[in-house]
Amino acid sequence: MTNPNNVAGVPGLDPTLPDVKLILAGTTYQLVFDFNAIALAEQATGINLLQASIDTASAQSLRGLLWASLIKQNPTITIEHVGSLITMKNAPTIWAAIREAWFGSVAIDSEDTPQPGEPQAQTASD
Repeated sequence: MTNPNNVAGVPGLDPTLPDVKLILAGTTYQLVFDFNAIALAEQATGINLLQASIDTASAQSLRGLLWASLIKQNPTITIEHVGSLITMKNAPTIWAAIREAWFGSVAIDSEDTPQPGEPQAQTASD
């Protein structure tokens, strides 16, 4: 049996994260949007992803979203390197993979929704 502490937050192993793979320049990359990736993507794109759509089609947003989604599995990858992987030919495929990773990462799981009588997250003022 796999120790849950060894798979938590690991794309491809953690069942709460989508398993989205993308092949670029012969290398297979795993895309994931955890909260750190969302914050990095906001910083790189200037888009508030908690309020906006990820479909803002610009070179800066495509590069920033892809870079941020790759950081979890590739912590040393640079935004410049990611930019060199994007071409006009593969951009639609990259957008599709980003959408799949985004919506899979932010989807509300029924297990995450508190059931009646279950404890809920509280603020310090509660």
